[in-house]
Amino acid sequence: MYPKITWDLSKIRRNCREMLKEAANRNLDLVSVVNLAAGHEEIVWALAIQGIKTIGDSRVLNLKKYQDIPIKKMLLRAPMLKELKYLVEYADCTFISDLQTMRNLNQEAIRQNKHVEIILMINEKELHTAFDSNYHFIAELTEIATFSNLVLTGLGTNLSQYDEPDVVINKLNNLAHFKRILEEKLGISISLISCGGSNHISIWDSENLDKANNQIRSGTGILMGVGLNHEPIPFLEQETSWLEAQIIEVYPSSLSTKITVSGGDDELLATDSNPNHKQAVIALGHQDCYSNDLITTDDNIKILRQGPDYTILDVTNSEKDYQVGDVIKFNLTYLANLALMNSEYVVKEYLI
Repeated sequence: MYPKITWDLSKIRRNCREMLKEAANRNLDLVSVVNLAAGHEEIVWALAIQGIKTIGDSRVLNLKKYQDIPIKKMLLRAPMLKELKYLVEYADCTFISDLQTMRNLNQEAIRQNKHVEIILMINEKELHTAFDSNYHFIAELTEIATFSNLVLTGLGTNLSQYDEPDVVINKLNNLAHFKRILEEKLGISISLISCGGSNHISIWDSENLDKANNQIRSGTGILMGVGLNHEPIPFLEQETSWLEAQIIEVYPSSLSTKITVSGGDDELLATDSNPNHKQAVIALGHQDCYSNDLITTDDNIKILRQGPDYTILDVTNSEKDYQVGDVIKFNLTYLANLALMNSEYVVKEYLI
């Protein structure tokens, strides 16, 4: 059946082993982000078998689907008040920043007679300068020490929007400084700083980085082999997943190419029609995945346009004479993987 997304679990297992080894060499705790699994157990089982101790997902309902997998489960975003019941049931740890949400979460944890670990998320804008003991929200945070069923295990932030290493290092060092202030104020020990995603690989060997930053969250690294700006990570496997879609129509088409010639204040539009173009329609639309996140493996195929349940390709220059029933393969961006895994109309296949 098509369209079909295929995951090569052998490559993911190798990536997992390599990331675990590299993280251990740097005394880093590794959390495998599994948003791309979209609630499908096969990928998460592959990670658990390789020795991953903690997975992270942005959806509580996905964590629920992994309840039979013996692995620590972390919610990677602040929870909604309406989902606190399910958070306590299905997650062991959560990122959180709002004090009122913490109060409500503590009450729900008491009701269920459970303890929940929390990682206090610090907005990256707060990290532009070093903290001091009089910083405006530190006094508010002293209430955290009174929550009977919440355990503050760490601080966290998200710096994925930054690609300047010096900026990231400075912000993380400010976070490490804040950790020490908070430990002194609350009289507790905070065991970890969850310092970033796969892009952290580009700075994890920096001598200027405070070693208190000791947890890395890797999703694209383990599952796709890429890091900062989608650049391949040299010691990891890429092409871990791909899409195949079947052609349902093939027909000739006269394509018009508009050529704009600027001269002074005037623009001339010339039209060049080629009656020999050949188009193919595949059974995949933007309800499954947006076409600008697809990468054709045949460099001579161009993606022309897309509707809700179809995509039109120009196959004129391909060396293959495509016909109805033929299958076209695509490589995938992160967003393509995410969309396809969440589409019920796309078949999921896993190579062992």
